[in-house]
Amino acid sequence: LLVPPLKDALSDTERVDISVKLEIIDIISDILSRYGSLFSPYLRELQEALLRQLSSDRQALRKRSIITLSNLLALSDDALYGETMDIIVQYLTSPGASVMQFRTMVQTCQSICKTTSRRFVKHMSRLVPVLVDYTVATEDDELRESCIQAFETFVYRCPREITPFIPHIVEVVVNYVKHDPNYTYDDDEEMDSISQIDTDGNEYSDDDDMSWKVRRASAKCIEALILSRRDEIVKYLTSFGPLLISRFKEREDNVKWDIMHAYTALLSQIRNLIPNFSAICVPEKNGDVEKNACGDAETITVKGGVLLRNAVSMEQLETLQALDSQIPLLVKAVSRLLNTKALKTKQYCFVLLTHLLRAYPGALGDEILHLTAGVSNAMNDRSLNTNMKIDTLTFLSGALCTHSPEKLHAYMDVLVPLIVRAVSEQFYKVSAEALTVTTSLIRVLRPVTSERGNFDYSPYVDSIYEAIIGKLKATDIDQEVKEKAITAAGLLVATFGDFLKEKLPTCLPIFLDRLRNEMTRLVTVKALTVIVNSPLSISLHSILSDVLLLLAEYLRKNHRTLKISTLNLLDSLVTNYKYGSLDGSEMMRVIQETPALISELDLQISQLTLTYLSHLVLAQPLIISCSLPEIFVAYVNLLQSSLLQGATLTASLNFILAVVQAEIPQKPSFEELLDQLTAPVYDNISLHRQAYRSISACTAVVASASGQQNRCCNLAKKLSEQIMSNDTADGVRLFSLLAIGELGCTCPRTFDKFSPKPEELLVNAFNTTSEEMKTAASYALGRLALGNLEKYLPFLLEQINSQPKRQYLLLHALKEVQLFLYFFFTVTCLSALTEKLKTIEN
Repeated sequence: LLVPPLKDALSDTERVDISVKLEIIDIISDILSRYGSLFSPYLRELQEALLRQLSSDRQALRKRSIITLSNLLALSDDALYGETMDIIVQYLTSPGASVMQFRTMVQTCQSICKTTSRRFVKHMSRLVPVLVDYTVATEDDELRESCIQAFETFVYRCPREITPFIPHIVEVVVNYVKHDPNYTYDDDEEMDSISQIDTDGNEYSDDDDMSWKVRRASAKCIEALILSRRDEIVKYLTSFGPLLISRFKEREDNVKWDIMHAYTALLSQIRNLIPNFSAICVPEKNGDVEKNACGDAETITVKGGVLLRNAVSMEQLETLQALDSQIPLLVKAVSRLLNTKALKTKQYCFVLLTHLLRAYPGALGDEILHLTAGVSNAMNDRSLNTNMKIDTLTFLSGALCTHSPEKLHAYMDVLVPLIVRAVSEQFYKVSAEALTVTTSLIRVLRPVTSERGNFDYSPYVDSIYEAIIGKLKATDIDQEVKEKAITAAGLLVATFGDFLKEKLPTCLPIFLDRLRNEMTRLVTVKALTVIVNSPLSISLHSILSDVLLLLAEYLRKNHRTLKISTLNLLDSLVTNYKYGSLDGSEMMRVIQETPALISELDLQISQLTLTYLSHLVLAQPLIISCSLPEIFVAYVNLLQSSLLQGATLTASLNFILAVVQAEIPQKPSFEELLDQLTAPVYDNISLHRQAYRSISACTAVVASASGQQNRCCNLAKKLSEQIMSNDTADGVRLFSLLAIGELGCTCPRTFDKFSPKPEELLVNAFNTTSEEMKTAASYALGRLALGNLEKYLPFLLEQINSQPKRQYLLLHALKEVQLFLYFFFTVTCLSALTEKLKTIEN
C-alpha cells in the first residue's frame, strides 16, 4: 500500500516538487534499510524510478538517489543487479552522454561498490578501463576527481580483483597528483614562494580552478594503494615516496595535508613490516664495533644503526635502504614547511616525523640539525594552540629515545630550555607530555650504562631539577602530571644524585609524602625502585625507616599491582642498597607480612616474595629467624600446588638453597628440614603429580646444599629402599622415584659407588601397572642422565635400541635431556655474546 504511491509520486516530473521528491527518496531509503526483504516485489519498479532521478538537474536529488539505489541493489537478486549495471555501463560508454551524466554514473558505481563489493567485482573489467580512459581524455577536473575517487573505493573494497588494473591506476594518480595547470613551481624557490602563498589564506586560488580536487583525490588514492597492498611496499616506497615528498610544495593546504597523510601511511606500513627494529639492530658505538659486535656475523650499516644480516629479510633491507635514501629530501621539505605560518601544516609535519621515528628509529641522525629551528619556533610561538605543542613534544620524545646520546648532545643548548619551559606550562596535557620528554632527556644527558665522557651536563641539571621539583611539590595539579613528575624526579635523582647531593634532603621527603598518598603511592614505589637501582648508590637514610613501614602496610593491601611493585622495591633494597639500616624492626615488620603472600592463589607474587626472601637470607640472615617457621608453613603448602612450575618453582628452590646455606639462628636441622618438606608425602595426603615433582626437587636441593656427601648417600639409600619395598605406599614410591632422579641431577657423585644402581631401579619401575609410576620413572631417568651424561646417556640410548616395548617411556626420558641441553646451549651462546659486547664496550 505504501510503496506504489511513493513510486508514482517520484516518477511524476510535473506535479511533484523537488523538495517533495527529496523527502520521498529519504522515506524509500529508510524503508529499504529497515524492512527491505518485505518489499522485494517492488524493487524493480523502484529501481526504474530511481534511475530516472539520476538525470535530474538538482545535485541533491541525484546524490540521494545514488545512495538509495545502492541500498536497493544490496537487496536485489542477481538479475536485477546485472540489469542495473548494464544500464550504468551503457551510460558510461555512450558517446553522447554529458559530463554531468557521466560524473553521476561514476559516483553511482562508487556507491554501489561500497555497499555490494562482492557482486560488483564481476563488472569491474567493463568499468575500470572506461574510467581510466575518461580520466585521461576529459578536460573536466570534477569528472577526473570522481573517477579517481572511484578508483580509491575499488582499491579498498576489491583489493584482489582490482590487481590487473593497478598499473593503469598508478599511472593515472602519479600524473594527476602533480596536475596544477594554473601554477608553475620553481625548482629552487618553490617552498619559499609557497610559504608566502598558503599563509595568506590561499589568495592565489581561483574560484574556477578545480584542479586541486584532482590532486587531492590522487593523494587519497595513493594512500589507498599503500594501505591495501602491503606486498608492494618496497615498490611503492621507491615510486610514491619521492613523488609525495616533492609534492610537499603543494600550494593548497587541503591537498598538502592529504599528501602528507599518504606519506604517513607509507611509514605506518613500514612499521608493520619491521615491527621490532631493535631485534635486528646492534647498538651503534663506533666503526670497530659495527664490524665486530656480533663476532663473525655479517652486519649491514644503515642510518638507524647496524643490522644483523641474518636477522633481516631482503624485503626489510630493501625497504630500509630505500627509506634511507629519502630521509635527506624529506627532512629538507619538512624543515621548510615548519617555517610557514600555517598551524595545521606544522602539526602534520611533527606527526609525520613521529611516524618516521616509529617506523625507523634513529633515522634522522645528523638531519636533526635542520629541524631544531622549526622545533624552537613551534615551542616558543605563544599564538600556537596546545595540540601543536603536544605533537612537537611527542616528536621530541621519539627523537630523544631513538637516537644515540652522542648525536643529540650538540643540540642540548636549544632543546633543554624548550623542554623545561614546557614542563612549567599551566595546561596539564602539555606539562604531562613535557615531563615524559624530560625522562628521555635525562637519559640522553647522562646514559646510565656509560661513563660521563666528554659531555658536560652540569649546565642543564639545575634547570631541569627546578622544573620537576616545582611540579613534584604542587598538590593542586592533574593526576597525570603528578605521576609523571614523580617518575621524572625519581629518574633525575637516580641519574644525577651525586650532582644534586645537597638538594636531596629537600627532595626525598617529598617522595615520602607522595608514598603516603593513596593516589600516588604506586608510582612513587616505582620511582624509589629506580633510585635504589641507580649505580650511584643513592642514600635514603633520612626516609628509609618510614618507607619500610609503609611498604609493610602495602603488602597487606588488596592491590595486586601495588604488591608487585612493593616486592620489587624490597628486593632492590636488599640486593643493591649499600648504606645499611635494613636489619631493624621496620624490616622485621615487612618479613612478618610475607607468609601470607606465599600461596598458589597468585604465583607471580609468590615468586617475587620468594626471590626477595632468598636475597634477604643471603644479605641479612639474622633478621629472618623469627618469621622462618611461618614462612616454612606457607612454603610447604605452596609445594603441594599443582600449579607450581617454571619460574615460581625455580624461585622456590633458590629460597630453600639460600636457607640451607645461610647461618640462620634456630633454623631447622637437616633432618628436621627434610621431615617438614616431605611431611605431605608421608602423611598420605592426596597430592597432584606436580606436587611430587616439586617436593622431590626441593629434597634434592636440600641434600646437595648441605655439602655433606654422607647425607646424600643416606638419603639415596632410604629412597631406594622405599622403591624396592612392597609395603611402600604408592605416593611414597612415586616421590622416591622422582627424588632419586633429582638427587642424581643435583648431586651426581652420590651414585658413583652406590648399590643398587639408580638407573636399574628406575627402569625396573617400568614394569609396574601404574601409568603414573611409569611416567615418574621416565622423568626421573631423564633427570638422572642430566647429572652425569657420560655415564647415563649411553645407558639410555642402549635401552632405547634394545627395549622396543619401552621406547615410549625411554624417549620421554631422552626428551628431558634434550630440552635441558637446548636451553643450556641457548643461554650459553647468549651469555658469550653478552660478555663479548661488554668487553668491546670497555
